[in-house]
Amino acid sequence: MAHAAIELYETLKEAGVSDEKARTAAEAIENIQDNKRFCQIESELYGLKSDVAELKSELKIVKWMSAFILAANMAIFWMLIKMAMAHGG
Repeated sequence: MAHAAIELYETLKEAGVSDEKARTAAEAIENIQDNKRFCQIESELYGLKSDVAELKSELKIVKWMSAFILAANMAIFWMLIKMAMAHGG
């Protein structure tokens, strides 16, 4: 049990509540805390998914830029070869 659930259980026992009812209440509190943690994790996961989607779109741009630069370099290299051949190289 989590700390808050244990405290609730012990307080209810001291107040004279039966063991079964105190345990049920403590478990309910623990489930609520687990649900909050699940919601936090789910929220963080959604944020990570959007970050990954953004990175994927940026990666596409980088790929296109790299392809363009490679094509431009190949064109320059081809022009240099043609110039060298024209000058008797």
